[in-house]
Amino acid sequence: MKKTVHVILSAALAFAFLLLCACGGNGGETQAPASGTGDEGIAADGSEAVIREDDGVRRILMIGNSFCFYYAEDLYGLLSTAGEEAVVANVYYSGCPLQRHVLWYENGEANYEYYVTDRDGRWKKMNASLAYCLDAQDWDVISIQQHFYPALTMDQDATMNSCRPAADELVAIIREHCPEAELCWHETWAYQTGYSRDDTLGPVTEEIQTTQYQTIRDVSREVAKALDLKLIPCGDAWQAARSDPSIGDTLCCDSTRNDGLGDDYHDGNIGGGQYLNACVWFETLTGKSVVGNLFYPAYSLTRDKMNTLQRIAHETVTGEKARTGVQN
Repeated sequence: MKKTVHVILSAALAFAFLLLCACGGNGGETQAPASGTGDEGIAADGSEAVIREDDGVRRILMIGNSFCFYYAEDLYGLLSTAGEEAVVANVYYSGCPLQRHVLWYENGEANYEYYVTDRDGRWKKMNASLAYCLDAQDWDVISIQQHFYPALTMDQDATMNSCRPAADELVAIIREHCPEAELCWHETWAYQTGYSRDDTLGPVTEEIQTTQYQTIRDVSREVAKALDLKLIPCGDAWQAARSDPSIGDTLCCDSTRNDGLGDDYHDGNIGGGQYLNACVWFETLTGKSVVGNLFYPAYSLTRDKMNTLQRIAHETVTGEKARTGVQN
């Protein structure tokens, strides 16, 4: 929401010169100028000052992989419908873990797709570097997240080791480029039951899903607390939604994958995973209730389902029951 404005006040300098002349023209000594802070447009040494002004735009940058990608447009829609001007951007590389972000930054590699959603729609720049994206705008909020496949092993130590010290190093990089941005940890979600990869784990059962969720939850809170990051509790909202009989374990269902069944781990559109994530982000960042927000996503969701997902997001973020009715 900040904007850098360069102010050159030659007229003010001329006025100051005349004022000094008026005060010291009778032979008296002129007073030394008071030490300034730059708020008046002139730095203490008389040079051009930089003034930060709030331009009313909320600029959000998500650094990660596909787990912070699909709901960006929905988040923009919720913000816009609530009357907030925003920019929602992704630093994206499929499956990218924290360690690779740090390595690519250190090597100066430009491997990312940089997506931006704003009033002009959604556009992308190919072959961008992390440094380029961090310096592209005056970001208000920047998030990081991990690829939490290690949590499927039900080994919390392995999961934590996948996050640190890489998270510490990435946070230091971000703060060097964007010292005024609020940094967030995006807590992702456990995989859907039935998910299977070509390994010895086998299909995900309810027990494995619950353990993966608990591991992600505990590790996320520990990392966020240690690095002073705001927690965005999407994983908590997912688990709450799964226990709701009107939602169930269907949040990964997607009209573009596997005949609408989805792939059992990405946030789906028609399943409501994308919309739920956007609602959690909206409430966490704005402090406003998402309950009653009339934004409709481009894909098909019933209003009843949207109402339920709004309520779950609200209760997850605030820990309270929604106290207002949902508009239909």
